[in-house]
Amino acid sequence: MNDVEATFSDSIRQGDILQQEGDGESFDLETGIVVTSNCDIGFGKNRGIISYLGLITTKQYVDRFVLPVELDRCKASFEEFILRKKNSFIDKESWASISNERFLEWICEDITEEPLAASISTVWYDFDSCVSMYRSMSSQDGISLETKIELIQQLHELGLAKSRSNLFKLIHEKIVQPPSDFAFVSGGGDLSNPFGYVVNLRDLLTVEDRLIHLRQPSRGQLPMHHWKRVGRLQDHFLFHLLQKFSLVFGSIGLPRNFEESRAISAQLFVDAINGGFDE
Repeated sequence: MNDVEATFSDSIRQGDILQQEGDGESFDLETGIVVTSNCDIGFGKNRGIISYLGLITTKQYVDRFVLPVELDRCKASFEEFILRKKNSFIDKESWASISNERFLEWICEDITEEPLAASISTVWYDFDSCVSMYRSMSSQDGISLETKIELIQQLHELGLAKSRSNLFKLIHEKIVQPPSDFAFVSGGGDLSNPFGYVVNLRDLLTVEDRLIHLRQPSRGQLPMHHWKRVGRLQDHFLFHLLQKFSLVFGSIGLPRNFEESRAISAQLFVDAINGGFDE
């Protein structure tokens, strides 16, 4: 069932789905769902600023928020594995006396040309593969979803991670029942990714409404970077999304000293302006 419809109003409305477009190599595509209330838009209370929640594909969600958590969970076990291996040579090799902390730092550096690395490889047969895996786990931004899955499978072979079937079961569960600060959107209309989309309820962003084109203008009228409206979330899905959004931000809370600080600031302000008037 699609939860996005293609019918539009003549003005921006809460629930509209916006997509950013533009020219230039440095430009990144962004998509979002408008959460600014219709009342604020209609009466200009938003002062020309539209707030939206970031919308990403399911693949991006799994790549950025599911697999990294699993890899981080495995990393501590892999560090223990590496250090046990290193310390097993402590009575045989001088390099094994390097502190555990420094050893982990060192293998994250560019050591491919160092004589010490070559020396270790002669007695630690899978040292190079351990280094490669650990460096990938320590800097995940540059590796693809497929590489992350392969890395977890390599860790499983060492008894340090989930099996392939259990990993895919976890991914399925995180899509069907995402954490409370995410929500699934199946798509529809121009949002036609077959795997659907995920809203990050903590990813609250803004855009000036003058950059949003409700209808496609002629090519010469388009600014270099602009937004277009590609759909609208159906009402019952929108209400569900806004309810989850309010729960996420309602649970954040404020520091304990907030009320005290507020009272002091208010009193200082009142005292300051009161001094400028005669009794």
